[in-house]
Amino acid sequence: MSVRCKYLEEIRQSMPKETTAAGVTPAEAVMGQFFYVYVHEMGYAIFDVLDVAIFGDAENAADHFAGYLMLQFGKEQVRGLLIG
Repeated sequence: MSVRCKYLEEIRQSMPKETTAAGVTPAEAVMGQFFYVYVHEMGYAIFDVLDVAIFGDAENAADHFAGYLMLQFGKEQVRGLLIG
């Protein structure tokens, strides 16, 4: 099994079986994790391709990039992505 498939399997196994007390659905938990990792890695690629100057370390910059992009969606989508 590839590393990517193992990661997706870990996400699937850790997702809640039903909606949590905070109102996070299983689908939101999976999408939040998957989207965050996807956009985090995309941040590295964008920084490299566009030769973006990074102040501090690249890991934090990619985290901030992912968080910023997640905040660009509508209120309900943001809630599901960030809490999920």
